[in-house]
Amino acid sequence: MPPAQIWLPQIKKHLCIALTSSTPLALQEPRKDSKNLCLQATKELQDMGAKVLGFSDSINLGAMDGHGAWVLQQMCLGLKEARQELGVPFISGNVSLNNATANTPSIPPTLAIVAVGVL
Repeated sequence: MPPAQIWLPQIKKHLCIALTSSTPLALQEPRKDSKNLCLQATKELQDMGAKVLGFSDSINLGAMDGHGAWVLQQMCLGLKEARQELGVPFISGNVSLNNATANTPSIPPTLAIVAVGVL
């Protein structure tokens, strides 16, 4: 999905929003995937000429067994690395864990990143 722009007449600037979400890499290398998502969203906004102001994240995981806990830890480390490298803060987020039941398969690790900027 391409970045979006919304004109805000009160401040005479465009609010710019880029959304990225997990790739299959999230299963094997969640740290790398989460960092790459932040880098990608940042690049999309910067390519528009926008100044990136902040990120919001949404982390959704299935069973919090040993592997699920490892995935969560690695996702968070990747987000931390992106924040340190880019200097862009996380201003909000959402986490939904244990999205599995005995009768349904566990959902795959899913991370969504929204980057917000102004132009």
